[in-house]
Amino acid sequence: MHPKLGKTLYFGLQGLRGIHIRSYLSWLESTQWLSTDELRQLQWRRLRRTIQHAYHHVPYYRAKWNALKLHPDQIRTPEDFQHLPLLTKQDVRNHTQELRADDARGRTFYRFTSGSTGVPLGIEHDANSRAAMWAAKYRGHRWHGIDVGEKTALVRGAPGKPAALRIKRLQDALMNVLRLFPHEISPQSVTAFYRQLAHWHPRQLEGYPAALHQMAKLLQELELDGRALGCQLVVTGGEAPHDFQRTCLQEVFGCRVADEYGCAEVGILAFECPAGRRHIPVENVYIETQPGLQGATELVFTGLVNQAMPFIRYQLGDLGILETEPCPCGRVAPTVTKLQGKNVGLVRTMAGRWIHDIVIRDLIYQIEHRQMGVEQIRFIQEPDASMAVDIVRETSFRAETVVYLEQAAPATPWRVPAGAHALCGADPTTRFRKVLLLYFETPRVDSGV
Repeated sequence: MHPKLGKTLYFGLQGLRGIHIRSYLSWLESTQWLSTDELRQLQWRRLRRTIQHAYHHVPYYRAKWNALKLHPDQIRTPEDFQHLPLLTKQDVRNHTQELRADDARGRTFYRFTSGSTGVPLGIEHDANSRAAMWAAKYRGHRWHGIDVGEKTALVRGAPGKPAALRIKRLQDALMNVLRLFPHEISPQSVTAFYRQLAHWHPRQLEGYPAALHQMAKLLQELELDGRALGCQLVVTGGEAPHDFQRTCLQEVFGCRVADEYGCAEVGILAFECPAGRRHIPVENVYIETQPGLQGATELVFTGLVNQAMPFIRYQLGDLGILETEPCPCGRVAPTVTKLQGKNVGLVRTMAGRWIHDIVIRDLIYQIEHRQMGVEQIRFIQEPDASMAVDIVRETSFRAETVVYLEQAAPATPWRVPAGAHALCGADPTTRFRKVLLLYFETPRVDSGV
């Protein structure tokens, strides 16, 4: 499909859903060139508006702030703002209903976090929030000369349900996207994908750093020329890229690598410019820092757009440093560096398949989405190459959780051993840990070196 036609169709269809990306993107294109003072004033106005709305329409914040005798009218400076209590992931999990605004109008959209910490969260966004997320992403692409609708090769996951997968494939077609799933990274799948790309010539390649890195290494081993694909940009996201991954991608594909930093709760938190610095979209998010463990600096986020379920002073758990020094690219928005977020990777089977951890995260998502009564779940690879799963059960825990794992086994690289039902049998307590053993085909975790 011609990029301009794909762009027109995409913006039009999203507009019919109430997600007006085109107009929001146009606004972001203009605000990026404001002065430092103008951006600060714009951000502060949006922050004050968010606080006022949350107090008057979100039961959780009103109750919390009233208990501390805090009122939005008292928040006049950034220092005053820090008096508001922090919001944790457990707070969101325990008070999901109270965090939803009572005046939400129009269509809302649900997203789930990856559950990389063992606590997946269900997040509700309004249409304007969705537009802001995508607009911030596309503005970052445009910094590198890639417009909406241009050919993109994507190495990311997709919904597990057939109906949702069909919708995703239709969206990919409209957006000029060819997709390689992270659980299919093998010499055979990469060779077939490369042949498609060599005929198609994508403008950009996008995906998880670990998956893209493994794909690049396989291209080298197979003596397939990544530079011949003609990619102008590689965009990494979903996990913090390592320097060795970035170097490999630049060498194999012969183009710039830009990192996209974001989360399901708030959206795009920073995007790397051509000068190599991750700029914060201050129009959409307010970021603070606070002391973390062992002298590290923890990032605290406040979304400025989503009125359906606002996140105010949210502890995502990521570490980083904020910088305000001028950037050579000319944009004055602050930047974030030394990011330490999710630590993820790949698992390799004896058959030579490389499995991205999205497979495990998809299982966590499904367990949460189906409300199977699991408060927390953690996957641990043991020295004997088995995979242990720690489960903290809620009172609503159902035996179908184990049955689901067994039924999911044919689509995943593990099998549930005999006796698993006994391990998750009845127990009088409401919160405790049980261990299931899921065995890979003698796997190892790739170190990346």
